[in-house]
Amino acid sequence: MTLALNQSQTNGDSSIRCSFCGKSREDVRTILTSSESAICDECVDIAMDTLGRQPGNFFIRIGYFIFRCMASLGHVLRAGKGK
Repeated sequence: MTLALNQSQTNGDSSIRCSFCGKSREDVRTILTSSESAICDECVDIAMDTLGRQPGNFFIRIGYFIFRCMASLGHVLRAGKGK
């Protein structure tokens, strides 16, 4: 499976939409695509939140907490660069 990580790697195809929420690649920061489907960063965040709230799986909750911390740090660092 090949994944395109962002808008510049999707060969300019404006018809690409998230398979979950239907948003176009212009409406989101990042979209992951394969030959069969696509998922935007917002849906990944929702999925991680859902998995992180599942009872009984301590390691998923820790992983989700680390993911959220790193994502927040990335947003702060990117905002400092004026992007």
